Amino acid sequence: MPTAGGWATSVSKAMRCFGSCWGKSAQSVARSEEQWRHQYAHLALRRNHAIAKVAMARKLAVRLFWMWRQGWDYQQLKKFGSHAG
Repeated sequence: MPTAGGWATSVSKAMRCFGSCWGKSAQSVARSEEQWRHQYAHLALRRNHAIAKVAMARKLAVRLFWMWRQGWDYQQLKKFGSHAG
């Protein structure tokens, strides 16, 4: 049976990998969507690239969660926006 410290280390490594995947996904969206690209560039100038990357990853996670809850695809989200109920 693993110790508590070993378990925490495993979770920490998994979360770093998970965070890295979100960051890469957010960068991909920022390259392909003009509005996201402008927001990323603005954040990167105001803060730094690492903070902008995390902020965009969080935005992506929130959008994906919202789409999942509403049962929408990306085209519906773009048409109605995230404020539509």
